[in-house]
Amino acid sequence: VAEIPNVIAVNANVPIQTLGDLIKAAKQDPGKLAYASAGPGTPSNLVCERFKIEAGVDMLHVPYKGNAPAVNDVMAGQVPVMCNNLAGTLPYTQGGRLRLLAVTGNKRSPALPDVPTFAEAGVANLDTGVWMSIVAPAGTPAAVVSRLHDAVAVATASPEVQAQFANFGAVAMPASVDNVDSMIGRERELWSGLIQQLGLGQK
Repeated sequence: VAEIPNVIAVNANVPIQTLGDLIKAAKQDPGKLAYASAGPGTPSNLVCERFKIEAGVDMLHVPYKGNAPAVNDVMAGQVPVMCNNLAGTLPYTQGGRLRLLAVTGNKRSPALPDVPTFAEAGVANLDTGVWMSIVAPAGTPAAVVSRLHDAVAVATASPEVQAQFANFGAVAMPASVDNVDSMIGRERELWSGLIQQLGLGQK
């Protein structure tokens, strides 16, 4: 249906202006620079952990019970850095309380054309965002799936729906049923190793 980029952001008062500045600061004091997340295993946690691996840095994870308290403490200066989805960050960026350093995706977000992608800033393998799809139970007749798919495609192509998406930084992401299945497979492959590495797949 749609995709929302993930972002990495800092408190607007810290002297970090770019992703390169953040990497430099983290390397100067390994394990000391802290980042906030919505909690272990959440997209915000996984994105920052992927960033750490790809950038070759060590940062301290400060988990919260949800995005709202994490954002509040970053804005208050309790923690300098956070990863989050764009929808949960955009209002505070526009209000000047957070500074975005990079967004996930293969191209810049239309909502933030001046903010580079991670790849543009020199950090690879961070091109996936938070995506939303509609699923049905296994065994749903193909004709029903096709009818639902076509209805969603018409809705997400409408200017009114796309304008609503833009309000929270989302972009319509039309896809065939087969493409959605393939995307889920790619996402599993991308994140499963990291989840195991962090011990999050254990019960």
